[in-house]
Parts: sequence; C-alpha cells; structure tokens
Amino acid sequence: MRVAHLVKTAIGATWALEEMICQKKHGLDVVAVLPGDGPLLEAYERNAIATVFLDLGLASLIRGGASVRSRARSILSELNADVLHSHFVQTTLAARMLMGRHNGPPRVFQVAGPLHLESPLTRSLDVATASDRDFWVPACELSRRLLLRAGVPAQKMSLVYHGIRSDRFRSQVRGKLRKELGLDNQTPVIGMVAYMYAPKYLLGQRRGLKGHEDLIDAVALLKPPFDKAVCVFVGGPWGQSANSYAARVMKYGKSRLGSRAHFLGTRSDVQEIYADVDVAVHPSHSENLGGAVESMMMSRPTITTNIGGFPDIVVAGKTGWLVPAMNPSELAKTITSVLADLGQATKIAQEGRRYVEAKLEIDGQTKKMIKFYEQVQAGSNTISRAA
Repeated sequence: MRVAHLVKTAIGATWALEEMICQKKHGLDVVAVLPGDGPLLEAYERNAIATVFLDLGLASLIRGGASVRSRARSILSELNADVLHSHFVQTTLAARMLMGRHNGPPRVFQVAGPLHLESPLTRSLDVATASDRDFWVPACELSRRLLLRAGVPAQKMSLVYHGIRSDRFRSQVRGKLRKELGLDNQTPVIGMVAYMYAPKYLLGQRRGLKGHEDLIDAVALLKPPFDKAVCVFVGGPWGQSANSYAARVMKYGKSRLGSRAHFLGTRSDVQEIYADVDVAVHPSHSENLGGAVESMMMSRPTITTNIGGFPDIVVAGKTGWLVPAMNPSELAKTITSVLADLGQATKIAQEGRRYVEAKLEIDGQTKKMIKFYEQVQAGSNTISRAA
C-alpha cells in the first residue's frame, strides 16, 4: 500500500514523521509531501522517507491561479497513492479542492487537534467540503465527539493517537538547567515547554493559545514558601507573525515575576531541562495531547488544563493534575499542592509515564492506522472506532 502524507511544514510536526517511519517499518510505501526545506528534512532523508515538495497552502494555491493548481493536482495524481493522509486542516482542504469531490484515492484527515472543530464556522467548513472520498482520524476523544456532533458517521472515522517511542525518552542527570540559571537545589522550578502562538483576535482570543500569560499570573499568585519559585519557559514564537506577541509575553513575564521568569527560547535539550523541573505545566486553551506527553514520559509531575485531549492521558490525582482553563488562581493552588508534597507528586508522575507509555505506544497505534487504511480502501461500511 502506498500512502502519501500531506504535511504543511518541515519545521515541526515530528509526530507525523515518527508515524511515517513506523508505517514504513510495517511495510507501507510512504511518501511525504512537504512545502519546502526545513530542519526536519535531514531526519526524513536519514530515515529514507521519500519526499515531494509541494506547497499546499490555500493562499498560495488560490493566488497562484489555475496553472499553479493544475500543476499541484498533477503532482498529487502522479504519486499514485492508495491513500492520501493529511495531517492539517489546510492540507486537507487543499487536497479536496485539487482532487474534487469524487476523484482520486480516499483522503484520511488525521485531526491533530480539536481547535478547528471547537469553532462552529471552521467545523462546518470541514464537514461541508468533504465527500464520499473523505474519512477522519480523530487523535483524541474530544475531536471524535465533536465530529459525531457535526454529523460525521461513526463508520467514517477511527480514533488513533499520535504514537510515541518510549526509547526517545531517557532519564537525565539533574543540574544542567540549575547551573545555567544559577539556581540552588532548593529553589522550586516550574517549567512550560511550548511555542508561542499569537492570539487569533478574529476568533475572540485575547491571550495566546498555549496560555503563557495564565501561567505567569498563576506563579505571581504563589505564596510563601513557594513565592521564590522560578518559572522557565522553553519555546520561541511560532512563525514570524508571532514575534511581536512573544516579545509582549516576555515583557509581561518580567513585569509580573521579575528575575523569576526565564525565557530560554527554542532549545534542542528539552529532556535535559526537564530533569531540573519540579512541576511541568501545560495551560493551553485548546490542545490535543500536546507537550503533556513529553513531560509525563520524562516522569515529571504534570499539570494541564481540563481541555482537548489532555483528559485522555491525565487522570486527576492518578497520572497528573487537571485545572480549569484560563483560571490562574486554580492553577496557582494546584502548583502549590504539588510543590508541597513532591514525594507523592513523583509517585504520580511515575504512574503517569507507565500509563502514557502503554496507551500511546507507536507500534500499536500504527497497526490501528493501517487497519483503518485497509478498511477505507476496501470501502468497508463497518469501520469501527479504534479504542
């Protein structure tokens, strides 16, 4: 079976690359359709993933006119794929526009996160532009429920998580981050690892999608003996359009926390940084499983908002902690409770790693995806939801 993966970036989306690598190990003929060069291209080459360069950005396809769209359509057709697997809303809509409602191979849209489904407008756009050639793979329970609510038949979807390789997550020696920042071993370290996404003002957002400002406010509310805790932010702006927003976040962090706010930018040593983090926080406003997977696999006590796919892996009090979104006071209370008993928090974090490792192991998720491909390709009417 030949599967063409439509990916909008060679900068991020490592989960899509990992999926392709595992599918290839299971005997699939895999090709990645990418818009251009990027840091991950070397990894595609190293793992012998065939690549085709094609910009499936809707703006460029519309602006480029009929000739650009005709060329893009030809490139997709010449791939001779049995399945087109799209990882983003934009690449999904582009494939539908280029291939038409009833032409080409089946199109599987793996919904990387529920954000577009949470908005009635974009949710309707997704469903209305689909045809009998379109199928969905929600990557969390919320996305599955929202698709059902939008009228997508259960037999046209299968829940498959983005799989993980446990060997990618190794315990690290403490000390690197504390030495870098000049911190002693007694200073509590609160960590957040996420790119900075600028608010979408047209959607009514006033703060960034990942909730950086909420965490800043929460840390500012901490009382003794944790009012000296430092907050470390790892991750720079996502795209040039977020540069000014990132600058505002850093200014806000310094104004509220002073020298206790540390903005490290994009780093390649996140696992080493996590070794010195006492509690990892993911205060997103919308998310799939997000960075919680990494912090939990690193056995770090993990707090997330009670949104998106987080509840799929964060079981309150058993594998981590859940708090309401956009609620700094509740977040501050939960951070305090975790820091107050790090011994118990560490036990919960260790259970969190075991839970996530068993639930998201990539080989099992890949087998579910391949089974769904086969059912879709065969035109089965009895496609069952993957548990």
